[in-house]
Amino acid sequence: MLFVLITIEDNATWVKIFQDLTAYIDSSGLCLFTSFAMGVEDYKAMINAALGTNWTDKDILLAGKLIWNLEKLFNLEAGIDSSQDTLPKRLLEDPISSGPS
Repeated sequence: MLFVLITIEDNATWVKIFQDLTAYIDSSGLCLFTSFAMGVEDYKAMINAALGTNWTDKDILLAGKLIWNLEKLFNLEAGIDSSQDTLPKRLLEDPISSGPS
């Protein structure tokens, strides 16, 4: 197994990749926990085998991006705006009573 050192500068790129891949996995009906053992190439192989298509890695991530954007548009139409797109106050403001933070 190959381990890659990820720097702070890489975070945005990895967040975007996992965001798009997660949206794709969720929409495919597969369990999200499969992403701990599988990557884009595995999902590409499955979709191509099941549908007889020739999707690429980029196609998978683009589908995820489009799904993510449609979810955001749905939320906007439902009246959910960016002010509600945050973590609960409990996680952001309440101090940890003991132990490591």
